[in-house]
Parts: sequence; C-alpha cells; structure tokens
Amino acid sequence: MECNYAPFNWTQVNETKTSVPLEGGGFADGYDVAIAKAIADYLGKDLVIKKMSWDGLEPALQSGVIDAVIAGMTDTAERRKRVDFTDTYYESQMVLIVRKGDSLENAKSLDDFSGKKVLGQLNTLYDTVIDQIPNVQHATALEDYPAMVMQLNTKLVDAVTAELPVAAGIIATNPDLTYVEFEEGKGFDVDLTDTSVSIAVSKENTELK
Repeated sequence: MECNYAPFNWTQVNETKTSVPLEGGGFADGYDVAIAKAIADYLGKDLVIKKMSWDGLEPALQSGVIDAVIAGMTDTAERRKRVDFTDTYYESQMVLIVRKGDSLENAKSLDDFSGKKVLGQLNTLYDTVIDQIPNVQHATALEDYPAMVMQLNTKLVDAVTAELPVAAGIIATNPDLTYVEFEEGKGFDVDLTDTSVSIAVSKENTELK
C-alpha cells in the first residue's frame, strides 16, 4: 500500500494498538491496515506491509513482491486485464476539496467549478472525472495526496477531487481546507462500482481470490 492515503492507509512514527510495523521503519495504520490484519489473522499468516508508490503496486503484485494490494483500489475492467479482485469491502462518493473561505466552499453543483483549475490523482478515477466539470482547467495529475494538498494550500489549484472518507481525513489535518458535497444529480456522474474499494490479487494466486 501507499501508506499515504488517509483514512485508508497512512504512515506514522509512533506505534499504537492498531498500527503495524513497516519494513524500513515507522508504522502503518488505517482502514486498509485493519482489513489486512483481519485477513492475515484468519489465514494464520504473519502480516508484512510494504510501502510503495501507487504506480508500483500492480507491478509488485504481478512480480510476486507482494501478495495483495489493499490500498483503496477500485475494481475496474482495465485493471482486471492485469490482476484479479475480491468482493467490495468499502463504498463511497466523490467530493471536491477546497480552501475554507473561498467562494467555492458554498458550491452546490459542478457548474459552480466552471473555469476553475481542478487537480486529481494520477492514473485514477479522481483524475478522469474532472472533465465532467464545464470549462474546467484540468491540472496535470499528481501521484499522491500530500503533493496535491500542497498545490491547493498554495493556491496553484482551486480544488482537488477525492472520495468522501479521504477528504474527511485530509481536512482533519488541514484545518484551512474543507470539502464540497453536491446536491443530488449535480455532482460527478460515477457508477457506485467506480467508488467502491476491493483487494487486488495476482491472477495466479488462487488462495486469496
């Protein structure tokens, strides 16, 4: 997992009752860590969490470096060409993170973001949905949320896409930010399966399917 995608997974310095040691130092915690621990306990296995970039997760799975990706990953037709997925373990909705005090804080629809510069995460739905915003300035996608939040805080972009639990985790540690939930029918047009989360496993790994 990335260990950089709260509240699904993150890195921390101190050990807690729910954290797991990381190779190379530090500890991982979050929803995904709790799921990983439960699966390892059920299988009677020792849990080892490897921290790596988002783009490195699938190659690591395919090469056998890791056994599963439990990292807030959505099951898509494109990804199924390369890996297999378990049943869904989480469902969410899409929101936009904005700066507190900005006029966008009171936005009710995607139309309110017309002409604004919006940023999403590289190689994810969070980037592709941006084009649903009328006349949007589609910012070049970045790999992780800390970098994206920095762009927002420094006013290089006007908004950042995220799923609701991710947005809630971000504003919990960034009090100058908030998120916009849209009125019914006025937000992003995504299928429920597009915002659900599953575990990715290798096509050769029949034990974990």
